[in-house]
Amino acid sequence: MERQLADDLKKYGYDAVSSYDTYGPKSFGSMDEQKALQMLKDNSIDGVVTIAMLDRSRERRFVPNGFGYPYYPGFWGYYSYYYPRIYQPGYYETNTNYYFETNLYNASDNNKLLYSAQSKSFDPSSVRALADEYSRSIVKDMRKKSVLANG
Repeated sequence: MERQLADDLKKYGYDAVSSYDTYGPKSFGSMDEQKALQMLKDNSIDGVVTIAMLDRSRERRFVPNGFGYPYYPGFWGYYSYYYPRIYQPGYYETNTNYYFETNLYNASDNNKLLYSAQSKSFDPSSVRALADEYSRSIVKDMRKKSVLANG
C-alpha cells in the first residue's frame, strides 16, 4: 500500500518515496524520534504519511435467490416459468472489510499533523486492488482538502 500511495502521489508531481523501498522494513525500529527526524531531514523529506490497519472484520450474510414470489394467472405459466427460479436456494457469502487510518505529518515542522483520515475498504478482490483503491481515494481526498502543496 505504501508503494502504491507513493506512486499515485508521483503521478501528480509530488516527490514521494516509500520508506520500505528507501530505508528497508526495520530501519526506524531501533532509533528514537529525533534520530529518525534527522535522517528524514538529511534526505530532504519534509512530509511523512503513516498507514495503519485499525481492524479487519469478516461478515457472513445470506444472499437469497433474488427472485420473489410473483403472481401469475394460471397454473402452468407459473409452474413452468417461475417454479425453477423461485425454488433455487440462496447462498452464503463472506465479505472482508478493512479499516485504515492515514496520517500526514510535516516532518520539518515539529511533526505537526496535517491530515488524518479513516477509511473502510469493502471486500477487495486482491491485495493489489485494495492498494490501488485505497491510495487513489486518499490522494483524491488530500487534493480535495488542499492538504498537499502544489506538486
